Amino acid sequence: MKNFISIIVPVYNGEANILKCVNSLLKQTYKNFEIILVNDGSNDRTLEILTPLVLEHSSLKLINKKNEGVSIARNVGLENASGQYITFMDSDDWVQGTYLEKVAETIEEYQSDCIYFNYYEEYNNSKSILVEDFKKVENYSKEKIRTKLIPLFIGGKEGLLMGSVWRGIYKSSILKEKVKFKKNINYMEDLIFNIAILKYAEKVTVSNIAPYYYFINESSVTGKYLDNMHSVSNQVLQELTSEINSSCLNEYVKENLVYRKNLITIDCIKNEFKNENVKLRNANLKNLLREEKILKMEKTPLRWLPYIVGIKMKSVPILNLSHNFIKFLKLISS
Repeated sequence: MKNFISIIVPVYNGEANILKCVNSLLKQTYKNFEIILVNDGSNDRTLEILTPLVLEHSSLKLINKKNEGVSIARNVGLENASGQYITFMDSDDWVQGTYLEKVAETIEEYQSDCIYFNYYEEYNNSKSILVEDFKKVENYSKEKIRTKLIPLFIGGKEGLLMGSVWRGIYKSSILKEKVKFKKNINYMEDLIFNIAILKYAEKVTVSNIAPYYYFINESSVTGKYLDNMHSVSNQVLQELTSEINSSCLNEYVKENLVYRKNLITIDCIKNEFKNENVKLRNANLKNLLREEKILKMEKTPLRWLPYIVGIKMKSVPILNLSHNFIKFLKLISS
C-alpha cells in the first residue's frame, strides 16, 4: 500500500532528543506513513542511535549525507518521499500518539492542498503552553488565501502566524513539482517556503487540533551570534518580495511587508547584542542604523518601542540602553 503521509526529519547532532522524537512517531495510532530521517553529517551519537531503529522498523528510512544545513537536508527528504502528503518535524520535538490520525482525518474530510494546526511550546521544565492561533476549523479559498492567510504569515496589524513548516502538512504534488527550500538561506526559510506553497494552493484548511510539541531549550533560547545575519536578511527580503511580486500579491500585503521588514531589522539589532566583541558589535550597529532599508517604524508592536527609539535617533548608545532596559524588564518579570 502506498504511503499516505511522509514525515521528513532532518537531524544534525541530535543525540539528546532524537530518540524521543522518533519514538513519538513510531507510536502513532495511524499506520499508513513513512519517516524519512536525514542525518545531516552529525558527528555525535545520532547515527549510532538511529541505525538499530531503522533495522527494526520498516517505516523508517535513513539517509546519511554531509553537513549542508537544514534546507538542503529537507530537500533531500522531499526527493525521497513517497507519500501523497508531506510534513516535517524538527529532531528535538515530539508529537501526540493521535497526531497522524487527526491530520489524516482532516485531509480526508476537506481534501485541501495544505493544512495548518495549533501546537504547544514545551520548555526545559516540561511546562507546555498552547499556541492557539486557530480557534476552529476554517477553509480558505484561493482568494482568501491571497487576501487573508498570506498576510497573516507575513505579519501585520491583523496578527502574525508562526510560519514553521512542522505546523503544516502539504500535498506532495505541489511540493515535488513547484516548491523547494532555498539552499542559501538559513533564516526565515520556513516563511519563504510557506508563501511559495500558498501561492499555488487552491484550498487551505486551518484546524484547532494541537498535536505537536515544539521544544524550546531555555538554556540556549538567546541563540548564538550569526555573523552573516545582516546579509542573509537582505536575501530573505529579496526572496519574499520576489514571491509576492510573482504572484501579484503586492496590493494585499504592502503594509504587511513593512511590518516584516521592521521585524527583520529588529532581529538584526538583537542579533548584534549576542556578539561578545563589543567594539565590533557597536560598529555593526552603527552600520545597521545607516541602512536605508530601516523603514518607518509605525507598523510595529509596542514591545519593540525601546529599540525603535534608538533606531529613530540613529544612536548606538541609546540602542545599548534600550537593550539593557529590556533585559531588566525580563529579569524582574521572571
